[in-house]
Amino acid sequence: MLKRLKYISRSSSVMSSEEISALAKTSVENNKASDITGVLVEASGIFFQVIEGPADAVDALYKR
Repeated sequence: MLKRLKYISRSSSVMSSEEISALAKTSVENNKASDITGVLVEASGIFFQVIEGPADAVDALYKR
């Protein structure tokens, strides 16, 4: 069963654009193994994210 999760979070510290790019790259690499795809948008330390994939994989990712 496919699951889609949307959420908003705030960075605990100021991140440079390079750090955000590295975070996105690492997330893509890690999520491939679990068949998860998504979108990450950042503005002024606020993140909006959508993740989608098998329900158990999305639940496990969100718990982390």
